[in-house]
Amino acid sequence: TAGHMSLLEKDHAAALKAGSNLQYGELLPGGTARALDAAILHAADASTKLELGSGTGKSALQAFLQYTNLAAVVGVELAPSRHALAEAAALRLAAAHPGRFRVAEHVPGQRITLAEHQLGRGASGQPRLLVLRTGNLLDMPTAELRAAQAVMLQVCLPESLWPQLHACLLSRLCPGARLLSYNSPVDMWHARSAQRCALRAMQTAMLSTSWAPVKGHPFY
Repeated sequence: TAGHMSLLEKDHAAALKAGSNLQYGELLPGGTARALDAAILHAADASTKLELGSGTGKSALQAFLQYTNLAAVVGVELAPSRHALAEAAALRLAAAHPGRFRVAEHVPGQRITLAEHQLGRGASGQPRLLVLRTGNLLDMPTAELRAAQAVMLQVCLPESLWPQLHACLLSRLCPGARLLSYNSPVDMWHARSAQRCALRAMQTAMLSTSWAPVKGHPFY
């Protein structure tokens, strides 16, 4: 996929600095739709969706367009080249529908925000927002984590980073938040942690992905 082929030296440097890797795969549209439905992430009942490891932006864009109740969809990607593809897709969306979307903020290579100024305004009267940015999920601001009711963790972190993930991410989600992950969040929570697990595990979901389009891959 483009997410595999787009990598440059700066992507490897970013992964090395973060102690992560650039292993990549994508949820297919059918897998994303199932992930967002009432059986898993309950996107219809959420106001903010956070995607960590947003890649080329496909799942974030699908959620933004499919669930107009979402006041904000935020995607964070470590690899600059993958983010550039997501950024380009957001710009194409705004150009194709100028009466519905506008570019509210754009720092090329770092961050882009689309505002939907026609549909889905909440009680505050503010437009819905799609935010795609570069960043390390282990450096996420607490306020951004606490605001999300639906979270997709689409990264394959080495087990050596699980304790850090617990401290920087899992323990700071808001009560009742729903998290979909490649790895079992319960296992990541217990990694070198003496704290009692505050996570309620869901049944494993088989979702269609770029590497398992028919059989699907287990998510937690």
